[in-house]
Amino acid sequence: MPRWIDPVLLPKTSERLMGLAIYRRLYGHSYVPVGYEVPNAEPWPKVLHGKPLGGAVNLLRVAYHQLDPWVEVSLEGLGFVWSSPVDCTRARCFIAHSRARVMTTWSVILAALARFRELHGHVHVPECWAVPRNDASWPKEAW
Repeated sequence: MPRWIDPVLLPKTSERLMGLAIYRRLYGHSYVPVGYEVPNAEPWPKVLHGKPLGGAVNLLRVAYHQLDPWVEVSLEGLGFVWSSPVDCTRARCFIAHSRARVMTTWSVILAALARFRELHGHVHVPECWAVPRNDASWPKEAW
């Protein structure tokens, strides 16, 4: 169970991104464990020493719908893991008509994929393809 984190201790968004970039360079991935605290040592900048980077990064994951676009782009560039290993019930999707990114459940994705297969006989969905909006033959949650 993650401990409570005092908001005053949380690094600013730009510091979180810097910390995530350093973490990725050191460990080869961007999944920072929730309990990870930045060590008071190189290569970490002093501004991050002792900061709860894992909790701070997890808050970005939880507040995905409130992130500024530049933050999302930065996170994507760092290979950010949008769902935690504990909660693998959601996936990040791109909404073609609004160009927004949202989290949705795998059940919605699989229902849409099943419908695609019914219509096309395969599941090789083209990258630029989108679920038709306002088409009752598709799961409404997938519009």
